[in-house]
Amino acid sequence: MNYDITDILSDGFAYGKIKYVAFNNEINEDNDICLKKEAFKNALKKSLEQINELKKTNNKLYNYLSFQELIFTDPLFIQEVNEKIDNNYSIKDSIDFVFNNFSLELAKSNSIYLKERTIDIEDALKRLIINLNDLDIEKYDDQFIIYTKKLYPTYLINHKNNIKGVIVHEGGYTSHSAILCRQLNIPFVVLKKEINDAKTVIIDTVLKLIVSNPSKKEVEFYSKNTITNEKCAVSHNGYLFLANISNNYEIENVIKYGFDGVGLYRTEMLFMNSNTMPSSEEQYKIYNEAYKMLEGRPICFRTFDIGDDKKLSYMKANKKGVENYYNNKVAFITQVNAILKINSDSLKIMFPMIESKEEFDTLKKWVCDLARDNNYKIPKIGMMLETKKCLDNIEDFINTDFISIGTNDLVSELYSINRDELISINDEQINDLLKKLKKVVSFCGENNISLSVCGELASISRIAEAFYDIGIKDLSASPEAIRSLNIAFTNFMNKK
Repeated sequence: MNYDITDILSDGFAYGKIKYVAFNNEINEDNDICLKKEAFKNALKKSLEQINELKKTNNKLYNYLSFQELIFTDPLFIQEVNEKIDNNYSIKDSIDFVFNNFSLELAKSNSIYLKERTIDIEDALKRLIINLNDLDIEKYDDQFIIYTKKLYPTYLINHKNNIKGVIVHEGGYTSHSAILCRQLNIPFVVLKKEINDAKTVIIDTVLKLIVSNPSKKEVEFYSKNTITNEKCAVSHNGYLFLANISNNYEIENVIKYGFDGVGLYRTEMLFMNSNTMPSSEEQYKIYNEAYKMLEGRPICFRTFDIGDDKKLSYMKANKKGVENYYNNKVAFITQVNAILKINSDSLKIMFPMIESKEEFDTLKKWVCDLARDNNYKIPKIGMMLETKKCLDNIEDFINTDFISIGTNDLVSELYSINRDELISINDEQINDLLKKLKKVVSFCGENNISLSVCGELASISRIAEAFYDIGIKDLSASPEAIRSLNIAFTNFMNKK
């Protein structure tokens, strides 16, 4: 029997036996209050030790592990759990109460990204329960495709060598489980229907199918008709595969997977990981390290993009936009000088949320003046196209060296889709977007302006293929989206 996949969170092909998994939240505990508090304390200590050990060998898990570490070291969390225990609540009820409050606050958010952090809170709870029960991690000798309601990152990390594929009822593209599956080359799909009595299954994200109890002929057919599952760029001469990254750890995969460079370095993540503004020297050290790691491949630094859901205590910013650079002049000058100090021809600087020619020209002049004042090379200077006003007046931007289409904010403004829910964009909206972008392709072609897409839509193979169809040759996506780029490019070339 075939099932249509509801959503694809990580591309790939997998065949194997299916393992049905249900997660247990029960805790074995003593009735004595002092013993309960001591057990809670020891479980926290053990959980933090596990996290610190994982951090030493898993740079890719930094964000996920830091989130759990933040919970387990939060004085308010510890205090509230202990207060519940003092009031004669069980450990389970005490922890559940506090965790549920955390989850409810996140669930109220309009951001899908923040809502999907609720599963990370549940995952932290499960780590704590395992350690409260003093259980060892279950070991498996075989490989399987896991089928469960929702996948918790801890389970995935503990059994990453056993899991060939993942089928869930609930899951999101920006969840840590999905991100980890893309990093680990594991296909991960959402299926709303129930799979009944299957012993083996095929997951095929190219055909968007799950095949239950496939015959030998079906296994051979789907295996032969699926684009390679290897995470290495296909030959793509004349077309650039660029990467979106947030830190230098990700550059390892940029090189490993055969990307041509970095199309978007989200520099604001450096600012968000600090309680004070990083100095020019601190920033230069990180930016220069990234440049050297790429060994001559181009790199595009986006100046800090803050506001809305990315607020900083030490900067004035309510909403995203160019105004934040005027309100935080020292921060802008400090950052630009740190980037310019690299002094390389393979360097690019890009401004986000541009709306008018005047905004872009002012910022470009600002960067050029800083370069001249310090005898640095003037790099290529471009902008992100991510506002309707910019799209409507694209002919005004003749002075830009390159344009990168930021589909997240652009689609959000054009079609009132939450920027975290882009995967739900429908065919009518996609066709309308492509129609609007054709004039951008023509404008850039006529004026010798480099054009790329750096938004999340470039990570979705069917939409990436459509970008190729209208003449956009350079796509920038997460390194973990390499298979989606391979699928899109291969399908595009096969039509020619």
